[in-house]
Amino acid sequence: MTELILGAARELGIEQSVRVNESSRFRPLVYVTEGTKTVQQPIDVHWLMDSSLTQVKQILKDMHQMAKKLNEKSL
Repeated sequence: MTELILGAARELGIEQSVRVNESSRFRPLVYVTEGTKTVQQPIDVHWLMDSSLTQVKQILKDMHQMAKKLNEKSL
C-alpha cells in the first residue's frame, strides 16, 4: 500500500512531503507535510484498486494544498 501511495505522490511531485502509516490494514493513515504544518487522512484500500489511482492522487493533491495554506497562514 505504501508503495502505491508514494508512487502516486511521486507522479504529483510531492513524494518528499508524504508519509504513510500502515497500522490499519484497511485504511492506511497518510500524512502530508508542507513547512511546519501536517495534514493527515486515512486512505480507503478500495481506492488503491484503481490502477490509475485517480482518487488517491486527488486526495493527496487536496491534502498538499491544505497543508500549504496552513503553513502560509502561520508565517
